[in-house]
Amino acid sequence: ELDNATPYFRTGTMASGEWIDVIRGVDWMKSDITASLKSLLLGQKGTKVPYTEVGAGMVREAVMTSLQRAVNRGFINPDFTVFVPTINALDPSQRVSRILGSVTFKI
Repeated sequence: ELDNATPYFRTGTMASGEWIDVIRGVDWMKSDITASLKSLLLGQKGTKVPYTEVGAGMVREAVMTSLQRAVNRGFINPDFTVFVPTINALDPSQRVSRILGSVTFKI
């Protein structure tokens, strides 16, 4: 049993009231998703991620892979959903920018 003089965290919460493991897990997930997307973009060897449904699928797969790692670590439940817009459904001004925004997920 730990006594009050032992230098361990006892409550495990941050000043915001959120649990430290939740804060660390969210920070890890952000970093992992960012790294997965950078790896996708930089790993195209002489080409690019196409701004097509195939490219959108590649982005979706990168995000899903990161979320699956979070499942494997026991941080999130396996029933997550990733939402990636179809290219044709995007506003024409967004298509001109060639930025695939509106990629979200629900955990």
